[in-house]
Formats: sequence, structure tokens, C-alpha cells
Amino acid sequence: MPSKPLLVEFIGLPGAGKSTICRALAEQAGSGSDVHVPSIQRSLLDRMLRRSRMDYIASMGHLKTTFRRHPYVANGTLRMYLDGLRQTERDRRIQRMRRNALVRDLVRHLTLQSRSAGGVYVMDEGVAQRGVSALLSGVSGRVIMHHYANMPLADVYVYVEADDQIAAERLEQRDGKDWKRAAAKHYCELIDHIQQRGRPIIRVSGERDPGESALIIHRELQKYRA
Repeated sequence: MPSKPLLVEFIGLPGAGKSTICRALAEQAGSGSDVHVPSIQRSLLDRMLRRSRMDYIASMGHLKTTFRRHPYVANGTLRMYLDGLRQTERDRRIQRMRRNALVRDLVRHLTLQSRSAGGVYVMDEGVAQRGVSALLSGVSGRVIMHHYANMPLADVYVYVEADDQIAAERLEQRDGKDWKRAAAKHYCELIDHIQQRGRPIIRVSGERDPGESALIIHRELQKYRA
């Protein structure tokens, strides 16, 4: 009987160091490993295409056909989330970015989940993180609760902890300005929902050496591999 993939999803403040730790994890795993971190292998062209309207249309097509029976789509949570963004996020660029990120991450997650081949697949951000994004856009708590209750779950979550100010300074250096305004308190409800739904959370510091955090994650993941 083929083994299922182990899905690992990172959550944490923008600027906490999620992508940096993912890169360190991939380096430690090595080229012959069955630990895959797709985000670090994307080309510039691929990243640009993922923000395009065509990518959004294709992703929505997958959700409405291939994955139409998943509870997130079937019970209207996807529609509520997208409607909430349209109603509350006044910055059209941010609205499009968060909309595209949600549908893209849903397709990526559900596609990986449906694979019969084993291995560990690490997502530096995913569907869970989109709940915090919606919160920052002013989407109602009712919609966010539906999102957390119906989102497809990873097998293991990694919460990268960092001081609000440190994360904000890193984000400003990287993106030019801190328009996301996320704080550690925004993750409390998300973490509660993940734990209530029975998924483990590995906590690491985004302020220590990324290699050390990656080593902790690599060691902890061995407990959850089939």
C-alpha cells in the first residue's frame, strides 16, 4: 500500500523568518532526500505567473471541478472568504494578492494531499496563514471562523515565533514598508483551531540561527513520518 505524503505548513508573522528557515531545512535535507520545499525552487517567471489573473482563473477552475466536493468549496466557505475580501479590503492590489494567494494555496494543498506517493512536502505559507491575512483586511470574525473550521489541514504545523517589532523591521527592509501590520496576537485563534482539530504544532524561534531552527524541525518531523 503506497504511503501518503506528510504535509508540513509554516505559520507566523511576515518577516518572522519562515522562508529563511525553509531554505535551511532544504539544505540540511540534501538533494537525495524525500523532503521537498517547492517554494525555494520557483523561478522569477514562475513567481510572476502565480500573481497573474490567468493563474487565478485556472486555480478557481480546479477548485470548482476537481475539488468541488471538498467542504471548503462545497459549503460556501470559499465564496464567503472572497466576498469578505471584496467588501472590506479597500486596497485593490492587496485584495487581488490575498485572493490569488488563497485559491492558489488551496489548489496546491489539495493537490499534494491527493498524492499517493510518500515524502515530506513543506509549505512556507499556506491556507492557515490566509486566515490571518483576511483578519488584517477586516473580514468578519464569522467568515474567519468558517475558514479555520473548514480549511484543509496539514499533517504538522511549524509556528515561527518572533517579536512583533523585529518582524516588522525585517519586513520593511524586504518590502519597503510594513503594510501588513500583523502581530503575534493575531495567531492565537489560528493556533487554537489547529490544536482543536488535532494537529501538532512545532514551535521554533525566528530570531535564532535558521540552521538551528531547521535542525529542530527536521528532528521533530521524524516523529510524524510513517
